[in-house]
Amino acid sequence: METRMNKNNDNLTKNNESRNRRKKGDRIHLTKDVLARVDGWISQIESSTKAVQLTRSDLVNFILLAHQAVLSDDEIVQLKDLHFDAFRFAKWIAQCLKEAKLRGQNVSQQELLRLYTNGQKHSSDENNA
Repeated sequence: METRMNKNNDNLTKNNESRNRRKKGDRIHLTKDVLARVDGWISQIESSTKAVQLTRSDLVNFILLAHQAVLSDDEIVQLKDLHFDAFRFAKWIAQCLKEAKLRGQNVSQQELLRLYTNGQKHSSDENNA
């Protein structure tokens, strides 16, 4: 009987740990500038009506769902420019060259740059996804 209770307690602990990890995984970090903008929008909404209770999450979810389901080409270019990782790019190039060598092919620098700029996936990208 005591062993069964210990197993049940262990299962409850594991379930709670799993649930806590999931909750933490749903959180995102917003910069101070973004938080200030969100708080400004909430103040704007609250000053226009007293009958609305709105959280930051409510507002961010509303704005994200109001956005198109697909990012525009301009947005993708902006994100690439803002978050380019030279080391990741170098690693990707090395993987492409390695795979081409194994297939007995040559890959030019221009071809690699074309693949990157056009946003095309190389076979190594599918393996890392």
